[in-house]
Amino acid sequence: MAQRGSIAGARDILRSMAAPPGRSRVAILGAGNVGRALIARIDELRANGQDDASVRLASPRSVPMGSESVSNESVSSGSVADGYLAGASVAGVLVKNLVSPRSPSVARQLLTADGPGLIDQADVVVELLGGVEPAATLMLQALRAGKRVVSANKAALAERWDEFVPYLREGTLYFEAAVMAGTPIIGSLAGALRGCRPLELHAVLNGTTTFILSRLEAGEEFGPALAEAQRLGYAEADPALDIGGFDAAHKLALIGRLAFDPQLSWKELAAHTHGISHLTPAIVREAMEDGGSVRLVGSIYPGEAAWRARVRTVYLPAGHPLTATAESGNALLLRARDLGEVLVQGPGAGGEATAAAVLADLLQALAGRPGPAPLPLAAPLPKEYRVEDLGELIKA
Repeated sequence: MAQRGSIAGARDILRSMAAPPGRSRVAILGAGNVGRALIARIDELRANGQDDASVRLASPRSVPMGSESVSNESVSSGSVADGYLAGASVAGVLVKNLVSPRSPSVARQLLTADGPGLIDQADVVVELLGGVEPAATLMLQALRAGKRVVSANKAALAERWDEFVPYLREGTLYFEAAVMAGTPIIGSLAGALRGCRPLELHAVLNGTTTFILSRLEAGEEFGPALAEAQRLGYAEADPALDIGGFDAAHKLALIGRLAFDPQLSWKELAAHTHGISHLTPAIVREAMEDGGSVRLVGSIYPGEAAWRARVRTVYLPAGHPLTATAESGNALLLRARDLGEVLVQGPGAGGEATAAAVLADLLQALAGRPGPAPLPLAAPLPKEYRVEDLGELIKA
């Protein structure tokens, strides 16, 4: 019943966003786990929306495919191109390799390897490539051309933030999925929580490290624990960003700039980011002697003259709100003078969870509603406030 209700609600949103056919053309950059899940969600809306949605999601008049092109008439029935999304058409899907085997949910007729050319044909760009480049260059190309951009890319935004700020001010950049996947934190920080006076923030932002640390707590060595995380799909083949703490740091940078200080430095945060690869079962068990847990935590707290941001492994005492995170879950604890404690937790990764936030941002972009507004000024540093003392497990 709840699922049917959510689909009906999405259909109502789509109907309210009616626009003339072909008015908004959507380019999807990337057909990995999130890209496939997004296309599947659009297909689901099409299947349940039937004739009460206003405009069909159609293929472009022509999309370069190397030596091929695609027209409206050439798209097969039953693909995402036959779905419904009000006032929108899919201009194409950018992939690295046109001949690689792919899920049937991604219509091959929509694939292209020409990113700049695809962006030129689009009004809204959905960037799901990951990594800093070529994602940042393609997003900036689109934004400079006056297009709206939806992104799940924490790395590009964290490391190239200053280049994106003008478009945040214009309201043409959307990135809810870049932090904590579908768990709504970006909109909360830029919206309902914007009026509070923050004191400090602590967050578990990487499910891979939580899984590995839970295995170390059980006595397993680091190597086998990492291998198991990779086997289960929690860790990438190259896990350096996860276990080095930089995946969490990318997310913390975005959180900090929206809630604490718009000038929070990525270089400074990266210099104070420490991962988990130095940990052993013995170190973890010693830290847990009085019944707590070990987690990789990103924190923002007041320093003498500015807000400080750090990522490191810490000991959390028994009963601490952040100890309740599931194997791949994320959690964020904000303490504010006005609100006391606010805890936000939920899935922090996964194709479907991330695609849910991407789809929500896409609907906002197609409706012409602005993305999250940047923080205009740094929040004032609290006076005579004692920051929570978390025991750090940093390699000497």
